Amino acid sequence: MNTHTPSIYCALGRVAPQSPASTDELRAMRAAAWHKQGIVVVPLDEIYDEWERAFLSGIATRLYGARSPKTQRDRSWREIREGER
Repeated sequence: MNTHTPSIYCALGRVAPQSPASTDELRAMRAAAWHKQGIVVVPLDEIYDEWERAFLSGIATRLYGARSPKTQRDRSWREIREGER
């Protein structure tokens, strides 16, 4: 059995596969989901237009339910962009 440094710290962390860490790999996975299955995956923090962000968030909330405060990011995209400067 192959083992590696765990990315998940639990009993099964040593045998769990590594998750893609790079932004490029995640973007490639989203592109493949779109091209192969017609699934759109859009991180809300990459949507800079407030109306578009609210629109997509509304669709996701209707389909999957509201996000819990624990899973929500409190920072707006403006705060994220200002932190990069």
